[in-house]
Amino acid sequence: HTPKEAAQIMLDAGCKVDDVSAYPGTGKTWPGRCTNCGLRTKTSLGNIKNGHGPCKPCAMSEADSAFDYFGPALLYFIEHEQLNHFKLGIMGTETNRLREHKSKGWSVIETWDFDYGYEANYVEQYCLELIEDAGVPNRVKKKEMPQGGHKETFKRGHFEREDVFSLVLSEIEKERWP
Repeated sequence: HTPKEAAQIMLDAGCKVDDVSAYPGTGKTWPGRCTNCGLRTKTSLGNIKNGHGPCKPCAMSEADSAFDYFGPALLYFIEHEQLNHFKLGIMGTETNRLREHKSKGWSVIETWDFDYGYEANYVEQYCLELIEDAGVPNRVKKKEMPQGGHKETFKRGHFEREDVFSLVLSEIEKERWP
């Protein structure tokens, strides 16, 4: 495919690529944005041609998942003193997710209730994207979080509690979910 043809295939699947001329080939990720929700995407033309959607949060909200995207949910903000990290995460209101984190040394700072899991998911993803864009370094290593969730962690000091509260409240107010 030419870059222009490849970009059109991506767009038809719901991903507007950032730079058509930077087409990396079929098997490598091509940065863009989901045309449904506006989140950054990390997918390849090969994945699109194999029937995968460009946006994980959008695909997950439409998939049969253990997380109930259409039931009540929480967005939680926790911290770990020894690891010197914060974490944003989501959970169904009837799960033990926070108990799992607490058992591994994490403490709860705040939770926010949502009528639907997909709303909590989008707020979490937009906040994490903004934190990443700000250049906050270091995720907790996977082995340091056997309960899972290391990809949603970020080092304290670059963002303080108040900064994270502001981000979350701003995203809740914007209601940017599709």
